[in-house]
Amino acid sequence: MRAAARIAELANERLGLRVTQALILPLADHLHFAMQRAESGMEMQFPLLWEVSQLYPAEFAVGQEAVTLASQILHIRIDPDEAVAFAMHLVNAQFTTPGVGAAMQMTEIIAQSFAVIESTFSIAVDRRSMNAARFITHLRYVFARVNAGQQIADPHPTLFEVISNAHPEAIACSMKIAHLIEMGVRTKLTQDEIAYLALYVARLILDISER
Repeated sequence: MRAAARIAELANERLGLRVTQALILPLADHLHFAMQRAESGMEMQFPLLWEVSQLYPAEFAVGQEAVTLASQILHIRIDPDEAVAFAMHLVNAQFTTPGVGAAMQMTEIIAQSFAVIESTFSIAVDRRSMNAARFITHLRYVFARVNAGQQIADPHPTLFEVISNAHPEAIACSMKIAHLIEMGVRTKLTQDEIAYLALYVARLILDISER
């Protein structure tokens, strides 16, 4: 619990997360099993290591610090790859859904979204760029609004039509991404959410083409 509390304080310092029991308890629970794995010599696979490090660099950096901190406090070597799990807990703490399942699902969908964009426009997106970071932030807010039941919805639906005329390829791409999100969260996105998503797709493509 002391190690988990210190990690929560670190997350507060680096990410601005509130130090609450809802943050500390999952961290403590994960630390307990991480210690058991370390003591038994059991290795755990983290298939989202690359995606997490690229999509959530700030949370992953705190996760790496958390591994070092926990190893020092608990006097046992924690597997460096456990930083992925810590990062997922920190990402999830920014939403209201308990457990890391929602954060892992979001990570997979964001990674798939970049693949859709690259395939649609025949480009390569640098996940570490500021342009990609803006797009990731927008997607994270989409998930947050869906989770809170507060999607963007204009009572006078003209935005979708305007953006469809201005950026038809971005709209087509955003509808593919919307389908990925809808399959994951089992909630239909509003036309306005798809329209705003298209704006961010268009901006991402424009920024890359101007490099």
